Amino acid sequence: MSEDTHHPTVDELLEGAIVTLKQIVFPSLTETWPKASAAQLTGALSYARFLLDDTSQNDRAVEAKGTIEGVVAGSEELRAQFADRVKEVGDDEFAILQLASDLLAYAINNDTDGAHAITRGLRPTLRAQLAQEAEQTMPMLMTFGGAPVDA
Repeated sequence: MSEDTHHPTVDELLEGAIVTLKQIVFPSLTETWPKASAAQLTGALSYARFLLDDTSQNDRAVEAKGTIEGVVAGSEELRAQFADRVKEVGDDEFAILQLASDLLAYAINNDTDGAHAITRGLRPTLRAQLAQEAEQTMPMLMTFGGAPVDA
């Protein structure tokens, strides 16, 4: 229980729902579709608990923007093409990711020093972030097979 309010926290409520689903609801189900649905709900609730404390999405956007700024600043070609967009994105996570996507598309479609700088500089950062994101969502995704994690 939350010490300040004497009411359960959101995390405590989610944990209670997860435990109820895993220990009471899931074992009592016999049909495939209800079992799969209960497993997926368990995974979604577990992921929701993670999201309550997750600040990494903003951290990843800040990291990506820093990498983009460095890559663009280091290339006259990229400064000419992308410098204004780098300034415009500000701290908007979606705009940063859109710019990253556009830079990667530029790298794929061009065989220039700037394109190679994108491949060397930005791609590894985004690949590492994708791996981290996959690791964080994997427990939820695994429940789509029909069995709750830890069941």
